[in-house]
Amino acid sequence: MQASISDDYTGVVPVRDSKRRSGPVLMLSPTAFAGLVTLAKHTSA
Repeated sequence: MQASISDDYTGVVPVRDSKRRSGPVLMLSPTAFAGLVTLAKHTSA
């Protein structure tokens, strides 16, 4: 999965799978997004 992230919103970070443009969007708080990034950095594929 590749994530597509937008900075057009205030207070939330919308994230979606860039390969599924019509798919769902996760609306994460900045804190939750930071946690997701940390998890991704420390998780091997």
